[in-house]
Amino acid sequence: MQPARSRRELLAKLYGEGNADHLAKALAGPDTGKLVYVNLKPTQSNECIELCRETAKADNREYIQIEGTLLLLQNLTSGNWHATDFLVVRPEQRIRGVYDWDTVMEAVEDEPNRLA
Repeated sequence: MQPARSRRELLAKLYGEGNADHLAKALAGPDTGKLVYVNLKPTQSNECIELCRETAKADNREYIQIEGTLLLLQNLTSGNWHATDFLVVRPEQRIRGVYDWDTVMEAVEDEPNRLA
């Protein structure tokens, strides 16, 4: 991870000055004034933590570290698909977009001959 100015300079070198600002903005996402590091104990890297702190300081952003968990990945791979965490779609169902603040999509019963 590099401070914003260094990232922009690298993008300019790789993709040209005309594309650098657009790419830097797209890759950075919305400017929240924060740099959030999710710490996962099994993969914890003090070097990465320090690099994120330095980057936040160089970019004049607040550094926030939260503790993460691998529970979601463990549940995914072990088949513990709780409805609060996963969308399970049975063969007779299809996915329908909801797009509200709580739900992105849901499984609904497929309509017979829907494509006919």
